[in-house]
Amino acid sequence: MTQVTAPTPHAPTRFHPCRPVMALSQEEKHERASRSLEELEEVIETFRKRSQEFQELKKVREKPGMAASEVKRLESGVEDFQETFKQFGLDVKDYISKHAPHFAALGLSLDLRRSWLDAVNKSGEQRKEAGEALEAVRAACRNAKETAKKELLRAAKVRLHLEEDPGEMAVSKARELVEMCEDKVEPFIGIPQNKDENEMDWIAKELEPMIAEAEEGIQAAFTQTQEHPLKMEVEIEEEIREEINEYLKDEAKRLQMALGQFGRRTGRVKNLVANYQRDVQKAKSKELLDELKPQILEAVKALNVEEASAEVSEAIKEAEVLSEKVRSMALMPAEELQAIAKEMDAKVAEAASSLEAFQDQLCPIEEHTVEEVDDYVKQVLRKHIFSEMKGFQAKLDFFQVRLKRLRGILERCAQQIKSQDVFRLKKVRTKVLAMMDVFREDQADKGLEGLPSKDVFRMLDKDEESAGGHVAKV
Repeated sequence: MTQVTAPTPHAPTRFHPCRPVMALSQEEKHERASRSLEELEEVIETFRKRSQEFQELKKVREKPGMAASEVKRLESGVEDFQETFKQFGLDVKDYISKHAPHFAALGLSLDLRRSWLDAVNKSGEQRKEAGEALEAVRAACRNAKETAKKELLRAAKVRLHLEEDPGEMAVSKARELVEMCEDKVEPFIGIPQNKDENEMDWIAKELEPMIAEAEEGIQAAFTQTQEHPLKMEVEIEEEIREEINEYLKDEAKRLQMALGQFGRRTGRVKNLVANYQRDVQKAKSKELLDELKPQILEAVKALNVEEASAEVSEAIKEAEVLSEKVRSMALMPAEELQAIAKEMDAKVAEAASSLEAFQDQLCPIEEHTVEEVDDYVKQVLRKHIFSEMKGFQAKLDFFQVRLKRLRGILERCAQQIKSQDVFRLKKVRTKVLAMMDVFREDQADKGLEGLPSKDVFRMLDKDEESAGGHVAKV
């Protein structure tokens, strides 16, 4: 590569006029103009040679690759020539403005004037060519720098991948666990017919800890990719550190996306087992329903509904009688209201229990099977019975409405009791505060004026019972 050197200053002006042009003889005018032209041409030629040296740097575009140190030298050469280029423009502009009057003098030969104009134009052309060369070399420098940077990045990525990344290892382990679950769940794909239920249940039990282990592995790997995204223990050149950081962050995101897919795959494994078990249970429920529907319907038809619901009706009536006593609860003493509400609450609970037993009589599943029956079967059976036995649902709804009304009255009782307690405590607090004020006045000469209220109350509360704990919070 051509070594770039600092710009060579142009030759100093050898002729400095001391007299105005008008005061010079024709011979002196010609001599002065000739020397000015020679000096300008010398400056232009010096810059032309310097520009030719610099343009040799354009050949870096043909090199397949450059080391980072070479790129830095190239950048330094561009900076040096940039200063030379700028200074040349300033010098030529200043020189022309100072010496142009010499070539406007009367009597100066036409050839000399033309030569001056040619030199001025030549300086402009030289500056234009140098500017184009500067841009070409600067572009070549950028390309070389980018190429060198890419090579550094490639080498750094190779070094990074040679390191054992905890995140990569954790993701690989999670992948293995997920694949083991997927292999194990293969029998659950498809319809459950012609499959040994006991064997499938055994596989499902074996899958439970495997799925749990896979999910733990996914979570552990996700933590690893978050906690170890940069892995900068590998030595990285400063000029590519930012790009490597971004690359490693992208790698961490890639791993996390893979972990998200693993999570969906374990979810599919669980769904396959759940769907199989649901289909098996559905088939069992259908078989059980076909068996129980006629048996239970026959038993319910033989049931004396009025007699079976008498206990429910009586319990509800007793609670309703008590509810009449609290019709004017706002005017009742707190103790009396609490006693009636407590008794009424017990009656409502008794009525609810009786109603539940009555519902069981309307659908006596336990009497016709020893198997555990799920809620779905119970709901279907009740719906079937109520559709066959008109009036059962209306009777149950009537009981439910009455119980709901009684519970609403109990709720209002509780609110009323709470309000009365708040009012009573407010009155007690007012009285205690007034008593404490009197005590402070009485003890004013003993230095107790600024004593906190809790300390004053402790002095007054001789038995330390705090009035049942209520006024202690005044």
